[in-house]
Amino acid sequence: MEKTLKRAIPEKMRNPAEKQTRKYGELQGSPAGEKSWKKEIAKETLDYAGFSLTSPQFMNVFLFISGASIFLIGIVNAARVFLNTISAGLAERMNPSRITILFAGLLLSATLLAMIFAISSSNPLILAGTLLASGMIIAIMGTFRQSEPASKNEPKIAHRALYNSAIGSAILLITGLALDRVSSGYSLVLSAAALVFLISTILKMLMPSKSEMKKTLGSVKEGLGFLRESSKNPFLLILLINMVIITSAQIASNSFYGVFIYNNFFITGIGGFANIAIIFSIAIIASLIGPKISLINFKEIGNFPLLVFGTAISSITPLSYVFSPNLASIGAATFLGMIGGAISGVSLGLYIGSRLQGELRQKYYSIMAYATVPSAMIASLIAYIGQSMGLVFIFLTSGIMLIAASMVFFIMVLLYKERELL
Repeated sequence: MEKTLKRAIPEKMRNPAEKQTRKYGELQGSPAGEKSWKKEIAKETLDYAGFSLTSPQFMNVFLFISGASIFLIGIVNAARVFLNTISAGLAERMNPSRITILFAGLLLSATLLAMIFAISSSNPLILAGTLLASGMIIAIMGTFRQSEPASKNEPKIAHRALYNSAIGSAILLITGLALDRVSSGYSLVLSAAALVFLISTILKMLMPSKSEMKKTLGSVKEGLGFLRESSKNPFLLILLINMVIITSAQIASNSFYGVFIYNNFFITGIGGFANIAIIFSIAIIASLIGPKISLINFKEIGNFPLLVFGTAISSITPLSYVFSPNLASIGAATFLGMIGGAISGVSLGLYIGSRLQGELRQKYYSIMAYATVPSAMIASLIAYIGQSMGLVFIFLTSGIMLIAASMVFFIMVLLYKERELL
């Protein structure tokens, strides 16, 4: 009957999304689909190369050597988190045309080239503006990248995450060495990033787009709806407040890891930027391990015990900059801290996916997006105090906040009988 009805409906009157879905189905496994898959892999590789070339840790050092204060660096990073989250959320609702994609790519390349002028002229305000703009564009284009249809060849690249991590780590190391050893290395790196993202944009233009976009960023009304639900369920309210605390600590500490390493180990190891590259290459590798630990153990241990463990372990990273500030200790702490962060992130995602259903889940994502506002404000306040107290204060405060958050999670486990609740 359904087939008969479809034949009876003229082609022009059929749902465009339905026709687009059939088009993707026809592409799967075809020569055209194979070409699209190869373009997808090439584009993703270029994206990871571009992300490594424009690593936030390198960008924060550029701000530092351009004369930015600790407070300004903290504000820029806090604002970037909020603006990137909102930009990506709004972009999820778009089905961009090729002209829009090209314009975004050209604008990103121009912004990266403008950074060269800002650094060479030691103008931290222009550099801060270009960093915020480029971050928003990358977040938006990252959403465009996620809109591509799944490939039938996906099983052939089961080790895709490992491949991308290897690419990212290699480019990060090469970038660090170039910045240390090449005169005006920042010009070379940012020019390369502009070219890489432009080629990636062209590849994106040649690929089919998705007809139906997802929506994780809801309205303010939906966010307030979650707060109303939380007022009836203290567990959800405590969870929300705790996530704001964790996000604040992560923003504050992540803003200054690279600055600390560059400033304190410039003549130690293999160079200021190269040391940063090595430490955060370790972080990339560790990010692959944490999710596997969560997925293997969450059924027997439970989501919240893993959340307690992961949050507590993640505090090791900022505290290592306070109590054992040497490259070996920082490297080991970064490895453990990244694993802990990945464990807590996956555990929280498993809880949200299994326990918050339908509209409540959408409301949670909405409120978490808008909750970046208080998180950014708290992180900026920490940076403001750190302006006079020093970076050690920022790392110590961040570590204490993470330990406190893990203790709150632990108390929640005891009070709410986690195995029954979660």
